[in-house]
Amino acid sequence: MGRSLLMVRLLPTSALSLNTLFCLAVLLYVLAWALLVLYSGMLFGTGGGGGGPDDRAARRTRKEAFDSWFEDILEQWIPPWASPSLYQLEDLYVPSAGEEDGHTRHPCRVVILTSGDLRIDIDEPLRANRQLYAAQHGYCYKHLSCIRGSGQRWMNDNNETESESGGRDNEGDRRLCHSPHYWRYIALWKLMRSGTEWILYLDGDAMFTNLNRTVEDVTRNPAYASPSTALLVGTDADCQSPKFPLNNGVMLVRASTFAHMLAYHVLVRKDYHRALNHTDKWGARGLHDQPILIEVLAELRVINPEAIQAACSSGAIVNHTARGEVLHRGRHVTVLPGRLMNSFRRGNTYADMPELVWQPGDWIAHFTGTANKVRRYLLRETCHASHVAGHLAVCPFALSSLLTPDEAASVMETERVALSERQLRRAHSQRSMRIQRAAEQIRSNSDKLPGALDHLRHTIDRYVTRLLECADWSMGEGDEARGEEMLGYLEEVARQVWQNAFQLGTYTLKAAQHTAEQMVNIDQCGVPDGVEATTDLPLSADGSRPDESDASCQVTDAGQIALS
Repeated sequence: MGRSLLMVRLLPTSALSLNTLFCLAVLLYVLAWALLVLYSGMLFGTGGGGGGPDDRAARRTRKEAFDSWFEDILEQWIPPWASPSLYQLEDLYVPSAGEEDGHTRHPCRVVILTSGDLRIDIDEPLRANRQLYAAQHGYCYKHLSCIRGSGQRWMNDNNETESESGGRDNEGDRRLCHSPHYWRYIALWKLMRSGTEWILYLDGDAMFTNLNRTVEDVTRNPAYASPSTALLVGTDADCQSPKFPLNNGVMLVRASTFAHMLAYHVLVRKDYHRALNHTDKWGARGLHDQPILIEVLAELRVINPEAIQAACSSGAIVNHTARGEVLHRGRHVTVLPGRLMNSFRRGNTYADMPELVWQPGDWIAHFTGTANKVRRYLLRETCHASHVAGHLAVCPFALSSLLTPDEAASVMETERVALSERQLRRAHSQRSMRIQRAAEQIRSNSDKLPGALDHLRHTIDRYVTRLLECADWSMGEGDEARGEEMLGYLEEVARQVWQNAFQLGTYTLKAAQHTAEQMVNIDQCGVPDGVEATTDLPLSADGSRPDESDASCQVTDAGQIALS
């Protein structure tokens, strides 16, 4: 082997054919894989040896070392602004470690996770709600934020970088601690090797509205998750649009290789958002990380956006929601109807289907895309509705502090106007759809007219040809009486065809005249008094609408064609 390689090395480059180079490349590739397999066997202990506790512990230690080594390599490719070392996970609630099967149970097997430095106006009430939920079920509650140490740079609310001293940095230094919508994936990255099993990520404007439902109710439901399931996510309230199949404001993520690599791919592909923004793919012009996540999942073919859109457009999602059924279940990803995981609770500005938005008893309410006062109003109304439904503890804060009476009255008026405008838009949309259908029907009928006339002409041609054949046969048989009878019959058919053609011409002219008159009215965007707009045209000679039987092509008992 070594001698052969040496001979190849000594040959001049020109003497090596393309086939030889290809074979060498394949040989080196196989050799590299063989070395990797051999190394893996040594690392994980798969090459033999005992199976005792010490061996298993040693293999586990070697695997953890390999995972750490692999993660360190991947981190070299993560953009500088997303380096996990720039961020910290703050413990907002950590339960005491308990006992399980004689061993100390990890206190953070399930983590409720939020991220970001921008705190919304209802941040404190929602934090209290999440902390209450975490304490009730023994989960950890963590929040990821940027470490603002000495000389550290971050993005302020004006999208400008500032140093800790307060001075602005140069444009070229805007690279650290920005793009907070992507921080959720940095948090997932940091939690992957922490001993956590499941991470429930929530946007900062989401809260629990059913404290009785647990994370395990979802993750241990065999209809939703299997041992290989790494991500559970809900549909968007506007999922009938091809732009919004999913909403990542609430996600359940299992600490797994798939989730680890998913977080990595979203982070390294952030700049790809510009390409998506060009065509507004997945709603990229108004969203940040969500289009990237959907693009990655779609490219991996672990979701089917078209099937999700079809289920939403057809209304099937309503039945799926009522029965608690999944929309998509793959090896790694499960897509649930939004209300099972992520119920939208937003104002009347949005034309969401009532069956797809938050209702009392839903697990999580998401106050997405709303102004501050409207969000506070919706939070107060959500608390009231939850209390009425028997969920008394979901709002551990004073509702009176959310809105003043004047603010509440202002929001109610705004919502009333928004609802009225939405109803008008819906009515306009329905009228537009009816107009489109009527226009399509007109075009369809107009397109069919030449075909109908063609069919009539061919039918008459065949009929006359057959009559001529019969007349020739009669004459050939010497049956003068029969021939004379056939000749009279042909003359009568000719008269009928001429009469029908004359009537058809009148019929067509009347239709054209009526259409022209209507076009004048349409050009003026109006309908004259006393004129009923219908899809039927007055095609009879006197201008009145004929009965359906009058406009049909009939064959009389005597075999005559009568278009009357």
